[in-house]
Amino acid sequence: MSRTSLVGRCVLLVTLAFQTLAPSQALGQQIKMRPVPTQQQKEEQWKHELEQKGIGEKSKWEARLQDGRKIKGYLSEIREDGFTLVNTKTDENSRVAFSELKSLKRQGLPWQVPAGIAGAVFGGLVVAGLVAASRE
Repeated sequence: MSRTSLVGRCVLLVTLAFQTLAPSQALGQQIKMRPVPTQQQKEEQWKHELEQKGIGEKSKWEARLQDGRKIKGYLSEIREDGFTLVNTKTDENSRVAFSELKSLKRQGLPWQVPAGIAGAVFGGLVVAGLVAASRE
């Protein structure tokens, strides 16, 4: 048996394992309906999230407004009725009222993404090492 076909079979087995496990986990979970939050609840949650992450150039956000505009920048001020984002390229200040917001999300990759990629690479190296060791 050639090395290529052995590696291909290992990849196939891992793929099949993931395909069979994912649906079985999804079927075991019950669907829970959450009540739709009111605009006031959303505004309170956004304000709390902004306060928790803090002000400064490392606190970057993307605000989508009800009228379809998108504003990106770092958080420079939090007020009772809204906040201010500063565009890093133009230094333009944009005051945003919580009542204008459609959605608010933090910019940048969460730590789970690089950790997941590193785990996948490590797992691939382990499988390749096992395959190479079995050939000897």
